[in-house]
Amino acid sequence: MIAAITENSEIKLWNLKRELLYTFKANADDVSEVIFSPDNKTIISIGGYKGKTKLWNIEKELPSSLGYTNNVVFSPDGQILASANEDSTIKLWTLKGKLLQTLEGHMDGVSQVMFSPDGQTITSISKDNTIKSWTLKGKLLRSLNANTDNLVFSPDNQTIISYDQRDSNVQVSNLEGKLLYTLQGHVGGVVKVVFSPDGQTIATLSGDSLVKLWNLQKNRATLLHSLFLDGHTGNNWDIVFSPKGKTLASIGNGSSIKLWNLEQELLNSFDAHRGGVSRVIFNPNGQNVASVHDDGTTKLWNLNGKLLHSFDAYGDPVFSPDGQTIAAISGASEFSLWSLNGELLQTFSGHKDQIINIAFSSDGQTIISASWDNTVKLWSIDGELIVSLNGHEYWVQDLALSPDGKMIASASDDGTIKLWSLDLDNVLKRGCGWARDYLTNNPNVSEDERKICDGI
Repeated sequence: MIAAITENSEIKLWNLKRELLYTFKANADDVSEVIFSPDNKTIISIGGYKGKTKLWNIEKELPSSLGYTNNVVFSPDGQILASANEDSTIKLWTLKGKLLQTLEGHMDGVSQVMFSPDGQTITSISKDNTIKSWTLKGKLLRSLNANTDNLVFSPDNQTIISYDQRDSNVQVSNLEGKLLYTLQGHVGGVVKVVFSPDGQTIATLSGDSLVKLWNLQKNRATLLHSLFLDGHTGNNWDIVFSPKGKTLASIGNGSSIKLWNLEQELLNSFDAHRGGVSRVIFNPNGQNVASVHDDGTTKLWNLNGKLLHSFDAYGDPVFSPDGQTIAAISGASEFSLWSLNGELLQTFSGHKDQIINIAFSSDGQTIISASWDNTVKLWSIDGELIVSLNGHEYWVQDLALSPDGKMIASASDDGTIKLWSLDLDNVLKRGCGWARDYLTNNPNVSEDERKICDGI
């Protein structure tokens, strides 16, 4: 055990695998999203309906409020924040919450904002059906009419695709809002556009059951192939690229999943679920797909269409980072882990209410679960409960892992965000730093307890 001094000067004892670093009283309303800065030192909490957005430094407990926002992003260097606001403005802030600039020009609420890679240009998307590009000083560089709510960004955020189910054309623009070119060739309205992982190819899907594959270049696009989704029915189409971008999976209202290569060849087609497939998810290793039905049934397949496993699950399954196992919420208060051949490896029980979210740590050795029992739990992949992180007073609704994989942020309906460390060495240093004076000077501490932090 080690002793830690909380912000209200209380002394609390924690075991060596458990540490609550901070508690932030974030929003009176529900917290809907938590965002880490690139350097992991600052977080943003975004409230639920009409909830305020607040800015926090994880070393301090004094928040800065950014008001009511639809979207907030960090600049690439992590030093500036841009917020998209319902009052039709974009606002730029310092990390201390000081307003630097207000960008005005949209006629309706701004739904999304982003920085260019060099951090010198801002692009905003508004409900007034325009995309605008700005300098950091607020000068409007360009405005593009985009009469659609369907926008897709390339993986590097340098290209914007806009499309509409009422239109057979697809527009390709750069981040400055300049229309680069228009993709033409569909007969029906375009219902879905997806980028390949490398951002070099896009697949456009139209209501005429036609998928077109395009190679995107700076000033033009080349049509590579057209695929007719023969056998898919209805209008519940979806297309997904494999992780390496070499295979395309398609679904429709029917029961089948179809796999295609980028040369128009149908690699495989197999029936997955009676009543239709609602989603298809590729394994990170690209060798398997998971199909999901709205009735809560999830099935795991290899690319030859062999059914490896079928199980009842709530929500989408989660693959481990190495793609060797799959986890899913399997009961009201438990989740399970399977191998790719369908072997049940572990069932994780310990929550007292509905599990709402699960995630793997970046190294795949720990699984994190959040529940309506107000706790976040960390489990080893062999089923051992490592620690139960207590502290929330109401349902935990979301989890976010920091980019370096060393911290967890949990957001709760109690209006708080809590930061938890996954870095045991860091936990020990912080805890001992807080507790060293207490251990040294408190006459009620035993000699063995005084030595807890020796060498740390």
